[in-house]
Amino acid sequence: MYRHLAEHLGHEDKWDEDLEAMQHSLQPLGFEVRSCHDERSGIVFLVLINTKSDALAQVATPYTASELQYIKTLIHAIFHANDNQYALSSTQALQLAMQSQPVPLTKHAASQLLENLERRGWLHLSRTIGAYSLTLRALHELDTYIRTELEDCVLECLTCYAIVTQGERCSTPACRGAVHTSCVDAYRAGHATCTVCGQAWQTVPVGVISTSTRDETTPIPEEPVE
Repeated sequence: MYRHLAEHLGHEDKWDEDLEAMQHSLQPLGFEVRSCHDERSGIVFLVLINTKSDALAQVATPYTASELQYIKTLIHAIFHANDNQYALSSTQALQLAMQSQPVPLTKHAASQLLENLERRGWLHLSRTIGAYSLTLRALHELDTYIRTELEDCVLECLTCYAIVTQGERCSTPACRGAVHTSCVDAYRAGHATCTVCGQAWQTVPVGVISTSTRDETTPIPEEPVE
């Protein structure tokens, strides 16, 4: 868009310089523009990140203490999903609300909150499989929170170093080597082995809709919410 606009206005394309100037202006305000890409398609996006305070608190500013606790619980449940699915069924999401502490949310209140989080771009609901996952925006704006609070559940891409929730990981037990779907070809072009454990690069899927073994027509299995 920038290049099309610059051409239309007759201005020289100075994207790198303009981006640097933008970063310089935003820094005192506690913001930063980061480049990131969609985990599956590889399409590049620019995300405005709040670096001045707790990003999760910023997400929850319009919400009550109970709603904030529920949002945290949702994020933790998504990252603790079995088999690296990084998704939570809509039924499980509602169950969590009624179990949340210190004050449980009603099913109606939770449903409205989930719709709000989806509308604001924090959650993605795949209606074909009935599951919630974190959006690209959420993964990058909450990157520090996720890496700090959920370190043991985080897979980092061996190619771009961003958090992986859609892609593939090394099949060696306990190995956390992983790549995004959009980074698979680049990794395979340069490596025949896992750079974490050194074994041959044999993989298992990451994410509930990441590979042909589980597509968007396959419902996410229901599991007890503890």
